Amino acid sequence: MIVENAWVESIIDNQITLQTVRSASCQSCKAKSGCGQALLSKIGDEEQQVKKNNITIFSDETVSIGEEVELILPENSLVLAALIMYLMPLLMMMFFALTASLLNLHDVAVSLIGLIGLAMGFASITLLNNQINTGENFEPKLRRKLIKIA
Repeated sequence: MIVENAWVESIIDNQITLQTVRSASCQSCKAKSGCGQALLSKIGDEEQQVKKNNITIFSDETVSIGEEVELILPENSLVLAALIMYLMPLLMMMFFALTASLLNLHDVAVSLIGLIGLAMGFASITLLNNQINTGENFEPKLRRKLIKIA
């Protein structure tokens, strides 16, 4: 499970808008001293480095504005989404190019048909996106309210 802390921004019926602060994963990485991404993330002022995201979820949980809550998202849904996003265009490109090659077409035609397959792979992701976004496994869920002890 992927766990993220968030703060309640607004509540309308059972629709809760939450704000998360995307923490730089570089801070917890052991290889950050030799990584170019870690150096690039330090460029700019602190306000630019801290990125806030708004998420809307539906929950029957009773929360108050400004309250800190914990969100969860199953890891397998994230892995599945990543596989679809990266592999679908590549597999379609290879399938189209292989089919064109088996038909003994010219190399330029095989390349162009492969690019058409790649484009169709990206288009299929766009069509699948609506189905994936409406799936319950792909929605973050409110796990619990966090209680701060002063």
